[in-house]
Amino acid sequence: MKTANFSPKIRVIISDLATMTVKTTIENDVISLTTTKAYQRCTGSWSLTVTPRKNTSSSQYEGLQYDEIIQPNDYIKIVMGSGDGTFMVAVMAGLVTGVAISRHVGSGGQYQRVIRISGSDLGKMLMSEIGWDISPAQILVGGNQEQSWQDRKAMMVGTPAQSVRNIFHRIVEKGFFTISKHIDTSQVRDDDDWIVLESAGYLAKQTPIWQAMMQFENRPYNALWCDTDDIGFFRLGLEAYPLDKFGFVARSANKTITVEDWQITSEDISLNDGERVNLVTLETPILKYTENGYGWPLSLSSKVLTNVDEKSIHLHGFRPHVIHTEFIPPGTNESKQNVNVPFTAANRATTFWNWYRVNHELESGSITIHGTPNIRAGWQLNHKSRGMSYLIEQVSHEFHVWPQISFTTTLEITRGRKTQVMTMSI
Repeated sequence: MKTANFSPKIRVIISDLATMTVKTTIENDVISLTTTKAYQRCTGSWSLTVTPRKNTSSSQYEGLQYDEIIQPNDYIKIVMGSGDGTFMVAVMAGLVTGVAISRHVGSGGQYQRVIRISGSDLGKMLMSEIGWDISPAQILVGGNQEQSWQDRKAMMVGTPAQSVRNIFHRIVEKGFFTISKHIDTSQVRDDDDWIVLESAGYLAKQTPIWQAMMQFENRPYNALWCDTDDIGFFRLGLEAYPLDKFGFVARSANKTITVEDWQITSEDISLNDGERVNLVTLETPILKYTENGYGWPLSLSSKVLTNVDEKSIHLHGFRPHVIHTEFIPPGTNESKQNVNVPFTAANRATTFWNWYRVNHELESGSITIHGTPNIRAGWQLNHKSRGMSYLIEQVSHEFHVWPQISFTTTLEITRGRKTQVMTMSI
């Protein structure tokens, strides 16, 4: 049996959000730290408990306690190391939400005081509202409500990636400069060439940025995500959902991690028939035109966009899954339809069928391993001893110094299948 010795390390850097001037660095005073981030979720969370010791890491704040230095909306960078000799890596870049002083009576009858700090990652910025309304100041210089409508209408064209970029850049143009300073969009990829149907692209006023982007994500074919990389940059990304056309998790080597039994401290994995699906239809606003010019949506009535397992329905009952999208294949317009469009749509419908028809055969659950700070949600996990491959839906790190130093990483996993010898990398 293989064993390993670990000496985990933690570094928490607190800076002023506006100037990015470092206010304090916390290392030896950390009592506990937890971080959680999920794939395709806007915000992650973190919680930090420290001793009320006086600060010595910054001359400007020397002699002050952490609760006197740290303020809500300060910038935080959490860096962790498993202590196995590898480099420390950034786990989360975020914002402080609250700072609290906690006091209780310890086992010896004496008061014990700690400082609790909590917050979210920089995805919090994407929860801000777009704010399409024209302000009084803009009206004075020629702005009007018509311009508000034109801004929204500008989102109604293009591929998912183009739409997501348009929304982000419009936010920056409207004056939210901090978001462009701290969030990188270079991972918004053009994996999908379908285009949004203009009439479906309306965005309501006061829509949160993330919600607006999700409207143009074209899920489930694509995945909109945001996360901190191991250097500390916060990335906003759009990518094809990391499955091949047969439903196997298919990540490149740099987004795949293999775990062995000696690394695992606990696991709870199961199958669930509640996920069974025996009919999948792709509901897209493709119009099929007849000789007299009338058309109708192709959906359940179309065999090319609907796949069904009749035997499963007879045995288990009707378990449908309808996928609705406002995107259409390129080459579709209101006057004619490219002959390849039905074929393109049918291929995508078949891909979705291959993804969902095996739901009841897929394992899901959680695995806890020794602290591994470089793992990210959305990666592929290969379980070596079981020969299984999973998609990591969520990553949580926990560090504690009492009753002994402990650093673990818990992975919420899904889509577990026997590992393929050959997979398509995404």
